[in-house]
Amino acid sequence: MALLILGLASPLATAGSQTPFGATVDVTGPATPETPSEQRQVTVAREYQLALAARLAVDPDPRRKMTAAYFLKATERADAFRERSGQAKAASILHPDAPSPDANELVRAALRQGWDDPLLLWMAIADCPASAAACDAPAALARLREIEPENAANWLFPSSAQGADAVQGTLADAADADKRLAAIAESTRVNMHYADLLRLFVDAVSVAPVPDAVLAITEPPESDPEIVQLTYASGMSMAVAWPSIGKLTERCRGEAVAVGGEHLRQLCREAMTVLHQQADTVLIDIFASRTLLEVLPEGAEKEAIRQAQRNRRWQVAAGTELMLGAGDGSISDNVRVQMQDILKLVNDPEATEISHLRDRLVAAGVSLEAPADWTEQ
Repeated sequence: MALLILGLASPLATAGSQTPFGATVDVTGPATPETPSEQRQVTVAREYQLALAARLAVDPDPRRKMTAAYFLKATERADAFRERSGQAKAASILHPDAPSPDANELVRAALRQGWDDPLLLWMAIADCPASAAACDAPAALARLREIEPENAANWLFPSSAQGADAVQGTLADAADADKRLAAIAESTRVNMHYADLLRLFVDAVSVAPVPDAVLAITEPPESDPEIVQLTYASGMSMAVAWPSIGKLTERCRGEAVAVGGEHLRQLCREAMTVLHQQADTVLIDIFASRTLLEVLPEGAEKEAIRQAQRNRRWQVAAGTELMLGAGDGSISDNVRVQMQDILKLVNDPEATEISHLRDRLVAAGVSLEAPADWTEQ
């Protein structure tokens, strides 16, 4: 059941969605017929999501208002995906007459109260859970860069929606990309809000107990209310899109660099070095190191980046192996172990995805450097 909740709240719920400044997620494939039991699981999980949205919507905290809008949007996206894939519409059985909060009003209220909150601005830009007018991503992006110019992650977004899908694009797109690369090169940190989003949604699911209807269709250890809530929070945090990182790094590859010359090559080198050295997430580190390998000449520095990239991939593989080996091998127990690990990250206010991964390996006595004979699978 926890896996079902994760599926409902995860990036699958964003299938086919697109944000002006974020990534597009497209999930396609043949529908698998559901059993009556599976249909009820979907319905119960959906109602849990709507019940959380209703509670969060009336909370005075602007962050909770924003998460309410996300729960509503995730439900809408999941319903649309089910319809496109030929699945039966999920019926409302727990709260059939409950009025649904208005996502646009929630987002507007959250941003009015939290116009100085980087996380709320990030969410409005990266994956607006309401209308474009409600989020006003261009204004939110300008504000975010104004209050946090030193965060390189804020410069991964294109400065206009029109430039979001540009690789080579127009001269204006190229100029904007170069401006952002220069800002990244001057940045002192990278915060992709990975841990912040986890903490946000863990707080959100705490506002209401897990309904008996949800626990009734689960099996131990997934029936532990805390495990259900953590699984749900994890899925929701993953559903928030990130900037289209690959679009910016394309400016530092192939023909673009050949045309841009040594100035662009050096700009890319400086920007990607900052992203690589300050990365808070594995994804950013991998993108940055991969791009660095394209702009660096052969030599000691390039070889060091190759080794750092190999070490990071080893750390991810070793970390996954540790978690899989910590349980009894069953899917349910793997979920429990993963959620307990997430809780450790959430409870450490200074932790990032990368620091948490490193700490887990060090605590287990695992080297952070890839063994000489290790081969990536």
